[in-house]
Amino acid sequence: MQQQHTFISNYKTFDGTNHFKLCTSIENSQKERGFTEIAQIITTSLDGKIMVCRNVNTVPAGIKGANNFGICIEHVGNFNKGKDAIY
Repeated sequence: MQQQHTFISNYKTFDGTNHFKLCTSIENSQKERGFTEIAQIITTSLDGKIMVCRNVNTVPAGIKGANNFGICIEHVGNFNKGKDAIY
């Protein structure tokens, strides 16, 4: 299992109603970088909702070649030091 954070989509960009919009934005950004679709299978949001973003039977882009049977989960937030606080 691979876990990542969204970085640009963060606590400030999440308003409690824009789950789909954030995932669409993430996918568009990743497509601009050459991905064919959103990298992660699952995205979690600050309110605990879980969004399935990619077919679970396809290899997540972030771990292709490293763990072809893995699941990539991305959490909305920027968890770099000094950014969104996690408790």
